Amino acid sequence: MANDLITQTLKDLYLRQQKSLNDIRNYFSMKYRIDLDEKVLKIRLKKLLGEEQAVA
Repeated sequence: MANDLITQTLKDLYLRQQKSLNDIRNYFSMKYRIDLDEKVLKIRLKKLLGEEQAVA
């Protein structure tokens, strides 16, 4: 998966800091003025976790 803004933020906030997806949506909304649907974040997270398991 490409190392774009959403992927980097999911890795940092969700995996390392264990924030909720709602917190991540709020983060994108406040910092970058990007409104993301929770479904989009879930799909990206599913791909990210699948990729990390394939590497391990």
